[in-house]
Amino acid sequence: MKTISIFRETLKWQSILLSVLINFSTSIASFASDSTSTLLEEIVITEEGRKKTEYTLSPKIKTDTTLKHALQHASLAEYVKGVSSVFLRDNGNGMSSTISIRGTQASHTQVTWNGVSINSQTMGQVDFNLIPMFFIDDAEIHTGGNSALHGNGAIGGAIALTSQSAINQPLKLNIQASAGSYKNLFSGGNLRVGNKYVGSKTAIFYHQIKNDFKFNFRDQKQTQQNAAIKNYGVLEELDFKVGSKGQISTKFWHTNMHREIQPMKQNNNNPLKYETIQDRTTRLIAHYKLYTPTALFFGVGWLNDYQKYKEEVISTNDLTARLYAEHCWSGTKAGKLSSKAGGEFHYIKPEANAYKAGTQDWRGSIYLHNLWEIKQWIAISGNFRKDFVYQTKIPFTPSAGLRISPIFTDSLSINIIANISKNIKVPTLNDRFWGDIDNRTLIPEEAFNIEVGVQHNLEKKIYKSQSSIMVYRNNVDNWILWLPRGNIWKPINVDEVLAMGAEINFSQTFAKKRHQHTQTLSYSINHTEVIKGFREMKPFIGQQIPLLPTHTANFLATGKITHVTYLLQGSYVGERHTSDIFDRLPHYFLLSIQVGYDFTLTKKKRETNGYLHHLNLSLQGNNILNAEYETMPYKAMPGRNFLVSLKWRTEKQIRK
Repeated sequence: MKTISIFRETLKWQSILLSVLINFSTSIASFASDSTSTLLEEIVITEEGRKKTEYTLSPKIKTDTTLKHALQHASLAEYVKGVSSVFLRDNGNGMSSTISIRGTQASHTQVTWNGVSINSQTMGQVDFNLIPMFFIDDAEIHTGGNSALHGNGAIGGAIALTSQSAINQPLKLNIQASAGSYKNLFSGGNLRVGNKYVGSKTAIFYHQIKNDFKFNFRDQKQTQQNAAIKNYGVLEELDFKVGSKGQISTKFWHTNMHREIQPMKQNNNNPLKYETIQDRTTRLIAHYKLYTPTALFFGVGWLNDYQKYKEEVISTNDLTARLYAEHCWSGTKAGKLSSKAGGEFHYIKPEANAYKAGTQDWRGSIYLHNLWEIKQWIAISGNFRKDFVYQTKIPFTPSAGLRISPIFTDSLSINIIANISKNIKVPTLNDRFWGDIDNRTLIPEEAFNIEVGVQHNLEKKIYKSQSSIMVYRNNVDNWILWLPRGNIWKPINVDEVLAMGAEINFSQTFAKKRHQHTQTLSYSINHTEVIKGFREMKPFIGQQIPLLPTHTANFLATGKITHVTYLLQGSYVGERHTSDIFDRLPHYFLLSIQVGYDFTLTKKKRETNGYLHHLNLSLQGNNILNAEYETMPYKAMPGRNFLVSLKWRTEKQIRK
């Protein structure tokens, strides 16, 4: 009966969510101006066992909840830029956005959603503007290659997106509407509710922007043409308790984005150059987990990626199955040992005119993860993976790590960290099957990564801080690039590429009863060069690979003073050269500010039938210094712009 009642309550609030969201969106849209500058403590339930990223000793960038909540209207691209010094290349405002971690290319970062890879099977990379922050509970960034842990493609790093179960969660309803410059409109709502037997999370959103910003080109001011975006999505996640130790989870994700492809500056007023693209993503995964001394997991999934460019359609269906067993031995003189052994299987069926009829792919892997915490001051990690790909020979990928803490007290720890790994990237479907070209000679990329560094953690009553300095060297053999061969483009293995550099991260938090202030600072220096290549690569030997900056930095300050919240974020991207080593894209610095106010009603007014109601109004200014910049050659980016957001939150009060 309790399960039935929770479903009835869920359906009731989902109906309220839909109706209120429609009315709320209409109201905020009428408020928005057509001008180019319009002003505008959760309970966390986590699954038992270790996250995959806990089997490595490398520093990680964990979820910044303040920034995540501030960017609910934005994409994962904006979040990654705000929380780290990782570089993302934007092909225009809201257009395709690809990542480069530690000087590697976009397909060298593995992105997972609840343990399932969401990298494009055709291109091997992720468009970060296709991932709405409105769907994300946690986003953890891991810099440094570790294919043994994260799987194929994790040469530069990995990003893990995970969901929080709604079981045992009191009802919480969030509705947001935003309006801003360039006819930027966002509306969304999510509902989370659960009891000790079942939990549900529902989220829906709609976003559109005309992108008619001004930019300068050849001493003339122009209005950006053909850059409008429309995007919507639906998310549903259900969790069921099975007995006292089991849980079944199902997750459904659907997004649909239609974009006018922003033309290059010189083609801005030429309608013959205007193009459009549609990206549609549907994901359905389900798993069962048994929480016994040895945790058992089995999951299945179906992932469909659909893209229509002009009249060309490229679609992939990925059927996947996963299983693992995990056990932790503790309470012995040998310390604490955690181990996870498992495997996964993928059957991939692409649909594309550019592939031969009947093209399909089978992939699988088996792995073993180990973390041995010998004492509080010393730990060792060891990970092993063997991948299998149809008609492709894949090498074995191990990794190992060591952490020693010469200083370890209740409030302070100093850690010395070293990691070593062998990593791979299998040629993508496009690499292997595109057109009529014979790519049987193409072989997987292999990388050898080593990193060393130091990390500190300090925690006092009202103050805590963390910092890390990591130095790395990553040798990549058989790096795959697409280059012209006669009158066609063809993927080619570059003999050897070297990526090396250093990362510095620091964060601190001051917290009192009604005040909390957090500052984070990150800096990266990355140098990626061709060591050995063929004729076309000779101009780049010893030079930084095109469009990759050597220096990137980021600063983020967030805080709350009673009812006032603030956010200050600045990012710096250094000079880059294009495919012409004498042509340079200048460095730039972007500054964003957000100020909000939480309207606190008296308890008598805000409490209705056991529910608390909250209202937040915020104003965000982006590119406050009005910098002119490009992340890709001849792709204009907007100047100073604003966004106003109104957020309503209703949550059920827990009475003791």
